[in-house]
Amino acid sequence: MIAGMASGEPGWLASLDRNAANLVAGRGTTVAVTLAVVLGLVAAGVFLPVPGARAALILAVVVAAVIWVVGQNFGGILTGSGTDPNTGPLLILLAAAYWPATRRKATP
Repeated sequence: MIAGMASGEPGWLASLDRNAANLVAGRGTTVAVTLAVVLGLVAAGVFLPVPGARAALILAVVVAAVIWVVGQNFGGILTGSGTDPNTGPLLILLAAAYWPATRRKATP
């Protein structure tokens, strides 16, 4: 699937797709289980204390960005036939909405 995304993309993105496809070729189960564990950590991370929640949200942003670039090719907008940028930016915005607020100490 990743190699098939290279069609119509600019050279640098097509090359990235081909390299990513070669990297995961024959390792579908391993990649799927790893991704499931990482996304499970992200989901559970919002219930952690502030430092852990922030780390989980940074992980969520990184995973969303990688999936947006490699798995979705920016929604195909660089091919000239894409109609939207896909879910990457939305997932990053959603992660930002969960960012823990910082409490300010009252000054006397």
